[in-house]
Amino acid sequence: MLLGKKILVVIPAYNEEKWIEKTVLTVPVFVDSIIIVDDGSVDNTINSIPKIDRVNIIKHPYNQGVGAAIISGYRFGINNGFDLIAIMAGDFQMTPEELEPMGKFMIENGVDYIKGNRFAKKDTFAKMPFLRFAGSYFLSILTEKATGLKNIRDPQSGYTIITTEILKKIDLNQIFPRYGYPNDLLGKLSIINAKVVEFPISANYNGQNSGIEPLKVIIPYSYLLYRIYKERKSKIK
Repeated sequence: MLLGKKILVVIPAYNEEKWIEKTVLTVPVFVDSIIIVDDGSVDNTINSIPKIDRVNIIKHPYNQGVGAAIISGYRFGINNGFDLIAIMAGDFQMTPEELEPMGKFMIENGVDYIKGNRFAKKDTFAKMPFLRFAGSYFLSILTEKATGLKNIRDPQSGYTIITTEILKKIDLNQIFPRYGYPNDLLGKLSIINAKVVEFPISANYNGQNSGIEPLKVIIPYSYLLYRIYKERKSKIK
């Protein structure tokens, strides 16, 4: 538990046989349970997961997208009485030690959803691959316009914690299932006036490959963000 809150870590994983064991074994001890969502991996991810008591596995029969994997984890957290649900990628890109200060800041300040911000630390920013930086920067501008959230500078960051209380106010069936998931969720949180903040984090870039190809996602992302903008405007009239 963390400051009296029961906490679940969800790890979405797709073809992460190289990193999944290290990711799981470094999850902090205060975390009550870990749920790994194998999103239809075709490598040896499922057999590389450490067999320890606090680990549970959900296996998708085919690849449905990172958003769908996270939503499966969110449903597990809601149905099993967790107060907080954190997301950590299966490729060990997140720094496990930062989960505790991020969670404490969230609880102590009454935050509904907290996102790690990789741009807030110069050493992390300097190590970020250029295409990843350029894509994230471009999407941060569009996401601010679409969601109306002016304090979010790293919308694509996957290191997050959310309260199950706020999750219950969102129709999880309506969240975009693939790489546009974080932007769509931010839009829905904005509509219900959730308290959303960022927290400075580090990131590990040790050969992990991003699944996003910038030129292939510009049009789909732009359409999604336009839809988020229209949805928000229609709800606040």
